[in-house]
Amino acid sequence: MTPELEKRLILPPAGARVLCAVSGGADSMCLLALLRELGRFDVAAAHFEHGIRGE
Repeated sequence: MTPELEKRLILPPAGARVLCAVSGGADSMCLLALLRELGRFDVAAAHFEHGIRGE
């Protein structure tokens, strides 16, 4: 993550526990990867199925 992007985000304080709800789509998996990449949080993932994409 670039320093410019990090400045624009509202992130929890370092050391915080973060629960990231993911649907399995590219956007939520990217968010999860970015949070883990930062290495400042205790990150857990919870799967959430929106049910809006159909079969």
